Amino acid sequence: MKQVFIVPLLLLSAAPAFALTARWTDTSNNEQGFIVEQRPSGGMFTEAGRTGPNVTTVAVNPPFGQVTCYQVRAFNTIGVSAASNERCCSVPSQAGIALPLVVGTKVKKTIPNQPTNFIITP
Repeated sequence: MKQVFIVPLLLLSAAPAFALTARWTDTSNNEQGFIVEQRPSGGMFTEAGRTGPNVTTVAVNPPFGQVTCYQVRAFNTIGVSAASNERCCSVPSQAGIALPLVVGTKVKKTIPNQPTNFIITP
């Protein structure tokens, strides 16, 4: 039986989170899992969590009122793949409104064993 490990994503503020679903296409046949990375607007990417092999969805919790970007990489004992495309989103901070807004995408050159078709949906 496969074990799947998902490390919870850390929130950047004490405000309640709005869960979105990040999805990607697993194009690797030798990964031990995936690393989900996040970047606040103007910041650098840092690891937000890991999954086990063949997991292609994970919940992400961008903080209200901030643009946060996400990408995913495959990993195994040899190393880490290039990053997927980047998706950025924002959750409005007004009371009662929790609709994600995709604000941009940066496409990176596709190489073998790299996750593709990364998206974030409510």
